[in-house]
Amino acid sequence: MSQRTIGTLTAAALALSMHALVGAQSPHGGAGTTLQPGPNVNAAAGIVDLRDPAALLKADLNLQRQNETVAAASVRNPDHILAAANDYRFVDFPDDPGYGGGQSFIARLIARVFRRPPARPVQRAAAAGAWTGVYRSCDRGRTWIGSAVPGGPLDESEAAQQSPLKALSNAAAASGAHAETTDPVLVAGPDGRMHLVVLGFVRFPNGAVGESRLYYVSYTDRNNREGGTCFHYDFTRQVDAGALARPTSMSRSIRPKA
Repeated sequence: MSQRTIGTLTAAALALSMHALVGAQSPHGGAGTTLQPGPNVNAAAGIVDLRDPAALLKADLNLQRQNETVAAASVRNPDHILAAANDYRFVDFPDDPGYGGGQSFIARLIARVFRRPPARPVQRAAAAGAWTGVYRSCDRGRTWIGSAVPGGPLDESEAAQQSPLKALSNAAAASGAHAETTDPVLVAGPDGRMHLVVLGFVRFPNGAVGESRLYYVSYTDRNNREGGTCFHYDFTRQVDAGALARPTSMSRSIRPKA
């Protein structure tokens, strides 16, 4: 066997070895690797600074409920994952007897931790409901940071003021009702675009529900930051509206101003 042939075979063997090594260390481990689930991670958990005004958005400090979760990985960077869910962190806190109405956030948190009864009996408002929580992970799901679709009843941010969901929230409040969003659907698109669709509606104090509206919420993975908030909120658009499938005598329609 010539020296040239031996060199060629050695190079080929080295290439195969490197391919096997890289394949074993890759996220998928190669085509023949058996899939193995990782540990469960609470996307709404996390330690945040209680002095942070967005602490209630970044983590579920009061152990509320989240359901109907959807998640998708960015096409631009699969390490970046966006998730959404019906999130009850955004209920009207003064109407929750577990917090003690009229107290500061820290006092309510301590009351919840030590299960201290409120200073005065309060009734939970029938209008209090969920909003769509949004959770971002920039490290393949190991850690998460929470947020919410802009425009909720308690959201006074600049992004919220430009959202049609804020118009719905304001119109609901003017009628003594409460705006909610539900049923999130999330799809990853090309170029890091993340397409989120939610159902928005108004719930009145007597339990009646107003006309449903469909909203499209756009996020983009710009893939230009390591850690932190790797998804950028773009905008929200109302894309559809329709009356209830089975309207009742109590059901009413609410039309927010444009």
